Amino acid sequence: MKLLPILSCYLVSIFSVNAVEKAVSIFNGRDLSGWVVKSQDAEKEKAVSYWSVVDGAIQLETKGDKEHGNVWLCYDEELVDFELTLKLRSIRFTKGNSGIQIRSRYVPQLDGKKGSLLSGPQIDVHPRGPFRTGLIYDATVGINRWIYPSKKDWGISWTDVDHIWMWRDLDKEGHYIMDSNAKAMIATPGLSEEEQKQGWNTMKIRAKGFKIQTWVNGLPVADYDGVEDLTTDVHKRLNVGSKGKIFIQLHAKNDLGMQFKDVKLLKFPVRRKVSK
Repeated sequence: MKLLPILSCYLVSIFSVNAVEKAVSIFNGRDLSGWVVKSQDAEKEKAVSYWSVVDGAIQLETKGDKEHGNVWLCYDEELVDFELTLKLRSIRFTKGNSGIQIRSRYVPQLDGKKGSLLSGPQIDVHPRGPFRTGLIYDATVGINRWIYPSKKDWGISWTDVDHIWMWRDLDKEGHYIMDSNAKAMIATPGLSEEEQKQGWNTMKIRAKGFKIQTWVNGLPVADYDGVEDLTTDVHKRLNVGSKGKIFIQLHAKNDLGMQFKDVKLLKFPVRRKVSK
């Protein structure tokens, strides 16, 4: 009989862990509840108009407008260790850049007269240069460089990477095509045949400890250990890199049309000490 309390505690422990480690949708498919637009105050009204919900997807649409600063859509929850999965696609032919910021923070008026800045690591989304999508850029104020692969600044070329990549995108005629350096056609796990025809791609981001891993269309891209890069005095002062929030980015001076759907978050139990 003495085993019953022990067994009960064991089962409670198992179910508690499973309850924490369950992926949940953080976008309801109807509106932007739980999300908030971050931008310079002077262009807030215009920045908010770029974001909407269309056919069950978050839509980012600038409609040809390049006269704006950096704009972000923030999932307003503090996170430490997690796995984020989503589907994304271009909805028209543009050369604009986006990205998924993680463990990041928006700091109002950090750069004085120019408005506000966001700091933290960013998983790049670059439809016109698909080899970049899934690589990691540190947008932290005073850092601003690629950290996977490690570069001295923002400059990067396809010759700097050695992973297999594949991306579905729109051409100038409005047809979805597959761009890849793979030697054979690749199907994407988790996408139906219809979704693949419609130009959808998948992305998975896992941040656990100081390790950040990314996958695009099921293909591994980044496998990064940020124990040194993300623990500098600057990161500690701004409280980014080890914890923070998720942001979808619209790069300054870019015209862009994209959609994001099936956004799911799996939170891991934190077994490390993080900065306060």
